[in-house]
Amino acid sequence: MTILPNPLRVLLLPMLAIILPMSLTGCIQGQSMAATQKSFAAGSDVPTQTLRSVDRQLRQALTPSGWYYKGSVAANDQVNAYIKIPSQLTLDIEYQENYLKQSVCKMISEPATWRELEDISVWVHIYTQEKSQSVYARCDNPVA
Repeated sequence: MTILPNPLRVLLLPMLAIILPMSLTGCIQGQSMAATQKSFAAGSDVPTQTLRSVDRQLRQALTPSGWYYKGSVAANDQVNAYIKIPSQLTLDIEYQENYLKQSVCKMISEPATWRELEDISVWVHIYTQEKSQSVYARCDNPVA
């Protein structure tokens, strides 16, 4: 086993401290992308291109926030978009729902996407552990 000389160790350790977290972030984002891509196949009532547009907009808006966009599922004339959050919000449920409507829903900002959705409902869900225990809200279509 070779022990690195002190000057080399001084340079190498800080570089590893920077590179390692960056690579882990890439893995997490890659998993989020894979989950999103899986959701396209599940969509039956929503055009694939529209679902991709919703996914792209939410993923881009949420990436810097520490919230993880996990993809969407389309069925029965609705889109359910799932976001995993690191810890529960310290707000009553009704305030969380209002926050989702006022902030997260507005992250789907392209009018063309909303026009394509027409009568299709979009629901955003946040959860910490299980999707089945999510807090959710229905997004209002701004172009309807």
